Amino acid sequence: MMTHFTSQDLRIAILTNQLAITLQPKVCLKKFEIIGHEVLLRWNHPTCGLIPANQWIEIAEERNLITPLTFWLTDQVARILSQRQSSLPVAINVSPISMTPAFANQIIATFRRYNVATNLITLELTESKKIDNYNAIAGSLSILRREGIRISLDDFGTGYNSMRTLVELEVDEIKIDKTMMQSDHPNTNLILNAIAGLAKEINLTIVCEGIENNTHFNRALKINAEIGQGFLFGKPEPINQIIHHANTSRESA
Repeated sequence: MMTHFTSQDLRIAILTNQLAITLQPKVCLKKFEIIGHEVLLRWNHPTCGLIPANQWIEIAEERNLITPLTFWLTDQVARILSQRQSSLPVAINVSPISMTPAFANQIIATFRRYNVATNLITLELTESKKIDNYNAIAGSLSILRREGIRISLDDFGTGYNSMRTLVELEVDEIKIDKTMMQSDHPNTNLILNAIAGLAKEINLTIVCEGIENNTHFNRALKINAEIGQGFLFGKPEPINQIIHHANTSRESA
């Protein structure tokens, strides 16, 4: 398995369609209805096979490749949504490394260029790296939220700065990490109840990741989470396939 790559490797991956855009459903837990999808990237290397995202995304951050990669992904998603005339809500992961006013304005400009409504978009702020520039990020998030783009704090409970981030940054939702949802530790339910109570106090939507069975599902219901995501509801599928199915279902309704 390849563990090192250069910027040229990534350029080649984009140009030769090694990067596959997939969507995984996000489900309203009370109604058991799909309300949107998370955009996920898969790198299918011709000789090394599937390279785990958590491996190459981290390296992309370290080598300053993550921002151009995010711009490429956003452009692709916006173009596909526009071509398919889709009103499907989608969530896209962004690194705090990228989060500057220039980045925020370019993201907005991309969706405007393709006439995609910004209120369909959620940006999931990852915490794979320690956040140092809270002031700059806060200003950038304000630009995005003024345009109707929702902000989610990804991997809550396992990131570097979860509690401080809630203090410093204005977000709309938290995504409780799958390791928390799937944990067998005796204190897990107490911690989840505390997180959920805090989220409700400050009017945040709760999304639970990693729901793979009824035990995980019931755990999410017990903390009154609104949204769930995981293999119980569906695995990531190619974006064109998902949008085609959504449009077909809408036309036949």
